[in-house]
Amino acid sequence: MSSDKGHCKIQKIWSDSEKPARELHRQYVLLEKFVQDAYKEEYREYENKVKPEIKAFLDEWTTGPTPINHYRTNLIERVGPIPELEINEFESPKDVKEGKISWIKPDCDWDGVVHKNELVPTGRIDIGRKYPRMLHWVHITQSIVAKDQLRLTHMPFFENGMDDSQEYEKFAKLFTDGIHGFTKNWKYINDYLLYKVMRRVLEYGYTANVDVFYYTFYRLWPNKFSQRQLSEVFPKLCARYAEEGFDWQSLEHWKPKPEGMYGLNPYMEKPAENVQNPTCFACLEYLCPVHGLRLQIAPEIPGGDIAEVFLPLPGTNQSTVACGGDCWKTIDPEEIMAALTPDEEEIEEHRVKIYLDKGKLMEMSIPEGSMVVTLYIYDKSGQSFCQFVHENLHGKTDDNDKIRTCRDAYRLIMGLAEYVTDRRIQMGQTQPMRPYKERYNAFRNIQMRNHQQATKAREAALQERANSEGKTLQQVRKEEEREFMRKHGRAMNEKIMISSTRPFVPCRHEGTCKDDPDCSCQENGVCSHLCKCSMDCPQRFPGCICAPGTCRNQHCACFRANWECNPNTCKNCNCETIDGTADEVICGNFPLTRMVQKRLYVAPSRISGFGLFLMENVEKDDLVVEYVGEKISDGEAERRGAIYDIFKCSYILGLESGGAIDAFKVGNLSRFANNNSVNPTLYARAKIVNGEHRIGFYAIDALKAFTEVTFNYGYHKEHAATVSSTLGKKGRRSAATSSKPSTSSKPSTSSEMDYSDFDL
Repeated sequence: MSSDKGHCKIQKIWSDSEKPARELHRQYVLLEKFVQDAYKEEYREYENKVKPEIKAFLDEWTTGPTPINHYRTNLIERVGPIPELEINEFESPKDVKEGKISWIKPDCDWDGVVHKNELVPTGRIDIGRKYPRMLHWVHITQSIVAKDQLRLTHMPFFENGMDDSQEYEKFAKLFTDGIHGFTKNWKYINDYLLYKVMRRVLEYGYTANVDVFYYTFYRLWPNKFSQRQLSEVFPKLCARYAEEGFDWQSLEHWKPKPEGMYGLNPYMEKPAENVQNPTCFACLEYLCPVHGLRLQIAPEIPGGDIAEVFLPLPGTNQSTVACGGDCWKTIDPEEIMAALTPDEEEIEEHRVKIYLDKGKLMEMSIPEGSMVVTLYIYDKSGQSFCQFVHENLHGKTDDNDKIRTCRDAYRLIMGLAEYVTDRRIQMGQTQPMRPYKERYNAFRNIQMRNHQQATKAREAALQERANSEGKTLQQVRKEEEREFMRKHGRAMNEKIMISSTRPFVPCRHEGTCKDDPDCSCQENGVCSHLCKCSMDCPQRFPGCICAPGTCRNQHCACFRANWECNPNTCKNCNCETIDGTADEVICGNFPLTRMVQKRLYVAPSRISGFGLFLMENVEKDDLVVEYVGEKISDGEAERRGAIYDIFKCSYILGLESGGAIDAFKVGNLSRFANNNSVNPTLYARAKIVNGEHRIGFYAIDALKAFTEVTFNYGYHKEHAATVSSTLGKKGRRSAATSSKPSTSSKPSTSSEMDYSDFDL
């Protein structure tokens, strides 16, 4: 169903019916009249409620001889009397050039008298050097995820006199939820009135197309919410205004019931979303340099979630001397035997093997004994149970602790013992990993096999295309290579690649990924340390075994794959150390994780506008700065780019993994780096850091302090003429006419891994 100008088209959100547009329009017309009548009744009730309050408020301003200025009254009460401002007549400064400004009145007044322009004499003061124009932005240290904005908040103001209506049609196609403010609301509306009207219509028993229901409200109040927002807002309004126990799902029965983790309502706010869907993977593993130490849910319990421990048993040949009246030896032996059920061999050895669930210990508090049990699990001293308890409890408990004696500790551990099957033990304990060389060779073999399969599929697709177009295979292959060069700015490479071109979604299944066809890692063909698959999974990236300080060359498996070293996979390169010393060499392939960047400053540039300059010397291939901003999707980049194109100002940098980073509103100093396609000083490279794609700018050669740093923006060919004609040969960063940089400007996360010459 088409819509008038200013409204979005009706969207299919909750219904899949293929009714003709004429029928949908008929439903819309009938419902619109019903909603208008319901609104009039609800507004009369609302007005009767708020009218006395508004009258009482206005009476304070109208009953007195003069209106009351509450701000001024409160200010006088706090600071005392305020002297009146003395306004002097403007005098032109001496010894300056005089000028005149034109004050343009309206063309004519109400009586039709035409006004003339009036010139007002002014004084002109020299202000010295004028700095380039700078847009306001917010400084951040790490990229943040931004949601798609399917609705344009307002039509931008175009200084060149462009009419908004000329751009409306283009924006209306990109922003499917409409444009706010382009048309007026039918009547006044607020959240409470919207809730009352929607509830009245739903309680009446609406049975027609559900999407027409939300679309009707949008057409009446296009500046309140979009159709998509209206389809989700009713549960939130009920939480604010409905009576306790009100069941909104009885009215919106077409919506699914809340499911998922903790039974959270998918239509309500999710306070625990950062725990369920963390955006910083480092917070899950170790001390994150950005967010500090955060108590998050770890992807897995170190060492498995089943602990194997031994408890002593009473016996005839064991010393019967108790450590005191509260010793575990004073417990009735029959009670111990009945609870632990040891076999004959364990009775002879006077100790029994039991299994503890670490997950239960995580739910216990320290006063309940979780600390002493955890210490006992990892105790390898070989001392007796009595000695262990005395060492860890004596003088370290208070009246709030439930576990204070040797007997309390024994009863607690005995009560936590569980019967566990052999299969559960195998699943709950971390299995020993194979040697690194075996794991790396398995990873190499599966990458070679994936490359061979991809090559066969590509050749079959090219042959099919050649047959359909009546060309030879060689002609089609050359056309594809030219297209690849145009998009990526480089020739196709037939070497085996670890692509990692999609965002990492860690798998959550047992066993290896080849046994699970629905594994989330299949798209990239690579598993990270965040996955829960087997440690010997052939897809799991094995890391490196380089010596400290030797990871910044092609001999390092991580460096070749564009991965930063990780303490969870790389055990020898000393990448877990933050700062090195004179005697300790640390890993060099770890700067983005540690956020080790160079000192920079912003100043007017000879290229254009402001530029980015170094405050210290930089060696070749050193990380200079990370490009941070809002992480946006491809669709969002296209929508924002349509606006940036008009202003010829874009800070969007595309990612091969999909989406882009936009530093227009939020970012760091890297947004000031100018364009230089002839002789840039930096190159962009996307690195995988803790399963996350991040962009870093690295020095092409050694640079001296106070050098302006630049990089090649990689403009599309169709935009090169515009940039050169507007800005000269070098162009500038703030004038990128492409909303989405050409693929040549996308820092590659693909790594050329020729396994034929890289073996262990």
